[in-house]
Amino acid sequence: MTIENAVSVGENAYWSSGTTHEYETNGLQYRPTYNEYQNAPNTVYEHSLLYNQFEDSRNTILADQSIVNGRQITLITLDGSYQESTSGSVTLNARPVSVSSETVAVTNTAPDEPVTITIPTRMSEEQWMETLEDQSVANGGYVDLDETTYTAGSPSTISLVLTGDETYNLRLAKVGVGTQVEEEGATYVTTDTPNPTVAPGATERFTVTVKDQYNNPVSGFVVNESESNLEPVTEATDENGEMVFEYTAPSSEGSDSATVSILDDDEAYEHVTFDVTVSDGAGAGGDDDDGTDAINPSESGDIRLLDSEYGIGGDKSILNLSSKIRGQVQHKSPRHESVSTTTRGLVVVRSIMRKFGKQMVPVELP
Repeated sequence: MTIENAVSVGENAYWSSGTTHEYETNGLQYRPTYNEYQNAPNTVYEHSLLYNQFEDSRNTILADQSIVNGRQITLITLDGSYQESTSGSVTLNARPVSVSSETVAVTNTAPDEPVTITIPTRMSEEQWMETLEDQSVANGGYVDLDETTYTAGSPSTISLVLTGDETYNLRLAKVGVGTQVEEEGATYVTTDTPNPTVAPGATERFTVTVKDQYNNPVSGFVVNESESNLEPVTEATDENGEMVFEYTAPSSEGSDSATVSILDDDEAYEHVTFDVTVSDGAGAGGDDDDGTDAINPSESGDIRLLDSEYGIGGDKSILNLSSKIRGQVQHKSPRHESVSTTTRGLVVVRSIMRKFGKQMVPVELP
């Protein structure tokens, strides 16, 4: 199975080039042999489709396709080996190998290069066109049946062509059946904060996320750092595929960088480089600041928020404030205190923490 001409919408180096992504997959077939019921059809599962296949090549669809549903693309591969011959009943257990509810937003690489999904199949072209009809452009969908192609063979293949200039939510998963199921490992690493801003001499936490080729998080993986200004905070990635590093900025303003990697190859998606702006007078987030500069005080005597603790598991929220005129002060407030000027500063910090990977970032109070 292949996905062609799909490029990510946003920061995702693995899907940024529009290269062809290939995935191994299988199908399942139940072949009955009865004494009384002659010429019983084979029941086949492939790519979310379930159908009965008769000897005269007729197919009866039992469950429709879910590969394309509007702008949602769902591709589930099947791995493993299973064979059983018995006169009794058999329970077939499938186990998740790589699954997640997360999706990657993708679009086509160029106007003349639409997103194309090619899958192997045993169904005929006529039956595929019939099952895709409700997702066709003519019926308000996004599958271009005029451009979709079918190639006969053993197996045959069908290439689903999606309309261009649209954003699709791509979800990938892998399921294992029987034995010889190959586990998935780390494929790429990414971050939500590639361009942070850090005060001179300050220490901040950077978070990276490791995923497999199905865009799903990989836990228990150790991300490597080769920079003296980075130290791991966690030993390996957690269940969300996240690993945290502590970065210490140089003592003077300017530019700095720090890089982590997951594999020894030179692919861009196997590395994350933090391009750090070291500045004493800027808010958090660098190029992705989203307007925090607008709340920074312009006067040198204004109070500055240096750091904060949001009392998770406790009953206090703590703000450490600094003024160039009055020195340092600390404000503590109960979690349920009515919002004041200071707690509004905390709200600002919490919103930035969500956007920039749970960092504690210095920002200016309004």
